[in-house]
Amino acid sequence: MKRLLWALAVLALLAPSARAGEAIRIGEINSYSTLAAFSENQKKGIELAIEELNAAGGVLGRPLEVLSRDDKADAGEGVRVAQELLDRDHVSVLMGTLYDHVKLAVSAVAAKRHVPFFCASGGTDRLIWEDGNPFVFRLDATTSVAMAIFADEAAKLPAKRWATIAPSLEYGKVMVESFKRELLKRRPDVTFVSEQWFTFGKLDAGAAVSALKAAKPEAIFSGVLQPDLPLFVRQGRARGLFAGKTVFGPWAGIQDYIEPLGREVPEGWLVSGTPVVGTGKPAMEAFVAAFQKKFGILPKDPALYGYITVKMLAAAIQKAGTLDPDKVAAAGHHLSVETPVGPVSYRAVDGQSTLGIWLGKTGLDKDGRAALLDPRYVDPASYFPSDDAVRAMRKTEGQK
Repeated sequence: MKRLLWALAVLALLAPSARAGEAIRIGEINSYSTLAAFSENQKKGIELAIEELNAAGGVLGRPLEVLSRDDKADAGEGVRVAQELLDRDHVSVLMGTLYDHVKLAVSAVAAKRHVPFFCASGGTDRLIWEDGNPFVFRLDATTSVAMAIFADEAAKLPAKRWATIAPSLEYGKVMVESFKRELLKRRPDVTFVSEQWFTFGKLDAGAAVSALKAAKPEAIFSGVLQPDLPLFVRQGRARGLFAGKTVFGPWAGIQDYIEPLGREVPEGWLVSGTPVVGTGKPAMEAFVAAFQKKFGILPKDPALYGYITVKMLAAAIQKAGTLDPDKVAAAGHHLSVETPVGPVSYRAVDGQSTLGIWLGKTGLDKDGRAALLDPRYVDPASYFPSDDAVRAMRKTEGQK
């Protein structure tokens, strides 16, 4: 009996040490089968961040490990793989998702299961406001903030007749509604003469372009992205839709969306994206050099956002000093991290980051590649709703 008690005592002493050496698992969910290039780029940034963190001793003395799953752009599949990651793979944190309807579904899982969920990509306001919960954090801009920034630019134009085109997904609907609302606040004299909606990935570009042209708009707001963007650009140019018109294409400046256009890229669309290469900023150049060394290619903006998100979730765990989800969430709401783009914080009231957006024009760079030209950074601070307004929007009880 004494020997048995002694053995149990030894095991009790050793167990915490063994647990301390186990990897902290991160469950990453993205749309690998529908937006493969974007998802794979983001995953590379995630892998680089984890490699750097582990080389520096990990987090809480433990290495990080990422387990990736494909949501297939389906909310139900997103929920299924999130639950599988939690129940079978015992991940401590969820991250990722690209499509808004999947973000919202995974966010609901995070709230129900009390697990931190770090989203890298922007999109619907509902993720952090109407349907927000204390376990959700997002890096990229929320839709209404981005659209308010674009509306400021649109309001400067003489154009009064606007047309819109976007996919009939959550992100497309919210983007168009937000832009219309924000522009009409600034320019009540504006009218929207046509709204074109299409099934994502199945744009009948000829018909859509013809309908837009028939409405005789003076300016166009486009939510068209890959894989539909090349068709829209090609048909729009062939049928003279863009001639003499200003076109706004939020997020069309993201490298994975604009680069496939090649020399067909339209000239002068106002778009947003994130400059990564050639910024001249030491921290960004260090990120680019490390990425190129590891993967043999230059990074794109999804990689940067995946990289930053991992660094921020790791900082939240380190600050909490534990994997207790409530303490990690609390730490995340009061966190600022130095990143390749400068210091970034998560707002205490809603978990939205303070990262702004870069506006620029589409065109060919000096090497003849489709690119975001002359980008300028817009700070989002003045566009956020007040803390009281956020609390009023949130429907879940007990929000911060």
